[in-house]
Amino acid sequence: MFKTILFIFALFIAGCSGKNDGMLSYLNIDEQTEKALNYTKSAQIVNSLELRAKITATYLNPLYPNKYKDGEYFFVGVYIPGDYGKPKPDDINRTDYRLVLKSKDGNSSALGAEIVDKKSHFFKNMPHTDNWSRYYVVNFKELKPKVYNMSLILISEEYGTAQMDFVK
Repeated sequence: MFKTILFIFALFIAGCSGKNDGMLSYLNIDEQTEKALNYTKSAQIVNSLELRAKITATYLNPLYPNKYKDGEYFFVGVYIPGDYGKPKPDDINRTDYRLVLKSKDGNSSALGAEIVDKKSHFFKNMPHTDNWSRYYVVNFKELKPKVYNMSLILISEEYGTAQMDFVK
């Protein structure tokens, strides 16, 4: 009996001692997507136990330093429950919600927002995407080099805020 248990344990250890690339290798996630996960945050605005907005943001500057270098860039997905099925707004800043970047230098509004095509290769490599959110690449003014911490905040005057903290 002891020999049988020892043999099964030895087989188990031998089966587990193969090449270990981490859990992400089993999920078929490429290196770029794995790196993007490290720079992705999510937050929600909940009011009266109801989801009012969900935001997911990926800080793009460390992922694509040659492309995004003249400001602070984020890949942002926003889901607002009442918006699904309505015509898409052209800008992420609306009358009822707005996006700001907060640092020790103060708050800044988005300089621009480009709608991301959900069929694009760029979209497919971004983590935490879904069919219901609207996606943008949003840019803000470049923060001074000595600024290390920043917060991306979705603000609703009616329901509150959702904040995600990033390290530059």
